[in-house]
Amino acid sequence: MKNGPPVIFIHGFMGTLDVWQYEPKHASPDLLGYGEHRSVPFEQISLPAQVEHIRGFADARFGARRVDVVGHSIGGSIAMLFAHAYPGDVRRIVNVEGNFTQGPRGRRRRISDPTFCGARCPA
Repeated sequence: MKNGPPVIFIHGFMGTLDVWQYEPKHASPDLLGYGEHRSVPFEQISLPAQVEHIRGFADARFGARRVDVVGHSIGGSIAMLFAHAYPGDVRRIVNVEGNFTQGPRGRRRRISDPTFCGARCPA
């Protein structure tokens, strides 16, 4: 994979990806509220904020290169929203257990609601 595209791994709700052995072009940033970003106030943490956080990370780390994105659980949902908001920045996406189809109640329903991801979502 030395000549392949950079890969961003996005962890789930109760996880982290403290994997220092990744090659330099692979990355696993802490989401807002986790690890080095755990001091971010709760009211500033939202799915749109996470998408913008991943965008800023990708720009700083990889510049204009398109990335592959792998997300698990809520990280899968963030990965899907990131790819939707910035399709030109994402080459491929892997969504592991990021559920957009659960019933009409609960958090998963709100995540799947197109108006939930803010201004970047198309009408």
